[in-house]
Amino acid sequence: MSGSARASRALREGPPKSFAPGRVPILSVAPDMVERRYRRVRKLGDAVRKDSPPEAYHTLRIDAKKLRYALEFVGNGIYGKPAIEFSARVTAMQDVLGLHQDAYVAMDLLQEIADSSGRKLGPATLMAMGSITERYRLDAIDLRAKFPGVYRPIAGDEWKRLLKLMERERPAPPAQAPVSRVRAARPGPAV
Repeated sequence: MSGSARASRALREGPPKSFAPGRVPILSVAPDMVERRYRRVRKLGDAVRKDSPPEAYHTLRIDAKKLRYALEFVGNGIYGKPAIEFSARVTAMQDVLGLHQDAYVAMDLLQEIADSSGRKLGPATLMAMGSITERYRLDAIDLRAKFPGVYRPIAGDEWKRLLKLMERERPAPPAQAPVSRVRAARPGPAV
């Protein structure tokens, strides 16, 4: 069976019975998925300081993006407005972190150009590149100062309300069949 035929069949019939994750309702797994991403963002975000290396901000940005995607997935039709509103807070933080990353990438690129082609560019071009680099450096400092303001709402009551909603909507685990304590008779030796 071709790949497209398998995909069409899966869309029509759902996952194969042997595919256990496909039989688990999203409401059962979504709280854990979102909370795991949230805890990672909190761990990284709590460790970020004004003097943290740019890589710390960038790593937080990547994990915030994963959290945002998870929130958008569960927000559309599953948890609705609370997830979408919390996702907006994550997006605001991610925007600041993205601009911060862009500033450092631009500074690194300008430095690389100056190092590799500085003699060919001439003094006026190098001065302009230096001025642009300084502008990006100041922007990065400003963005670091804005970070606590966009991070603080993520650690607040809005998350607690969303988590309570997700847990309230989580279905109860299916009841386990009782295990019989009576042993089956073993067949005796053949005579």
